[in-house]
Amino acid sequence: MVIAVGLTFITRSLSSQLNALRTVEDYATLTQLAQATLLEMERDVQAGRPPSRAREGTFNEPNEGYEWTLSAAELTEPHPATPCRVVRLTVRRADRPASTVVLRAVWPSHLVPEEWR
Repeated sequence: MVIAVGLTFITRSLSSQLNALRTVEDYATLTQLAQATLLEMERDVQAGRPPSRAREGTFNEPNEGYEWTLSAAELTEPHPATPCRVVRLTVRRADRPASTVVLRAVWPSHLVPEEWR
């Protein structure tokens, strides 16, 4: 009887740790996708290519279960000499919207497509 109770507690503990590990892996993937996407967008802009006008989309294999959304808001403080916008990239799991990572970057307003605003 004591062994059965002990095994039950061990099983529950391992299950809890496995769930925690899955959560950590999800956020690592979300962060990596967000950073890579924002870096690619910034690289394109610096190379003189206009950014995609799309506001949302999904990732290709092996990350097809993840989706992204872009938005931009005017930067009001501090008042920069060059008008700027805060570009916000949100990456989330399609099947679990609570698993979300948001990255922000400041871009000159003339580089931000109207569709993101």
